[in-house]
Amino acid sequence: MSPRLALLALATALAVSACGSDFEPSSRIAKLRLLAVRADRPFARPGEEVSLEGLAVDPAARPLTWAWTTCVNPPSSTATGCLELADVSAVTIGAGLDRHRVRIPGDVVTRLPENARAAALVGVVVVVCPGTIAPGRTGPLPFTCTDPSGRVLGLDETEIGVKRIFVRTRDENRNPTLDSVTWDGQPWSEDDVKEATRCPATTDHFADCDESLAHRIEVRSSGAERGESELGAAFDEQTVVQLYATEGIFERPVRIASDPATRWVARASTDLVTFWFVVRDDRGGVTWTTRRARAR
Repeated sequence: MSPRLALLALATALAVSACGSDFEPSSRIAKLRLLAVRADRPFARPGEEVSLEGLAVDPAARPLTWAWTTCVNPPSSTATGCLELADVSAVTIGAGLDRHRVRIPGDVVTRLPENARAAALVGVVVVVCPGTIAPGRTGPLPFTCTDPSGRVLGLDETEIGVKRIFVRTRDENRNPTLDSVTWDGQPWSEDDVKEATRCPATTDHFADCDESLAHRIEVRSSGAERGESELGAAFDEQTVVQLYATEGIFERPVRIASDPATRWVARASTDLVTFWFVVRDDRGGVTWTTRRARAR
């Protein structure tokens, strides 16, 4: 399998796993979702400060409380693995706090054995709660999330993610660049609300709708890097685009940079539809944009 196809398969698997057991397509935002976390320095040097921004979407438009905490050189890439090492007393919590800053410890590399220093990283756990956060415990979380009625929410109602910041002494990684978004071949700006006719079928399958109702969406990006790392390994970044919307059906919700086009049809009775397009490279870079369309 080529690197591009392997990356596409991985992104598709991640998108499928994100939909849980509610049977909604993973590209449809039907509940609270943490779609991405972006670092201004996906690769950072010891002692540098990294600015992070989270992209969370809640169709119910509830006030969101964010919690951020870090770990150094976690044994796994999971949020649980990072939480096992995190300093609970250093958790940063705040309403609407979708941005956070992390200082990379100066000794993050030297904490590892010499033969493992290429794996040095700082993990950042992000928790998004549609309510308030208080001391306590919910599964691996060192606190509880409570809705306005006072009900403690379970892990299935709280979004948890982890962002890995790779620590290097020389290497850098820039986030991908979004070059253009088009709707049926025409430029689609952030303030341009497109019009779409709903598919009358009650379905989650693109093929069940007449092709005349489909609109071609294309998200073009650039900035993929290539070269040789400070460890002497050649790299050639691969990039994917993940497409999300509050309603409708994507023909293909994950695309690779060299083949970015897909199609989408409106569905159900939703009037205004919001889209999020998330571009990721395979070295931790990410960026995103949003658009809107009106279904009739």
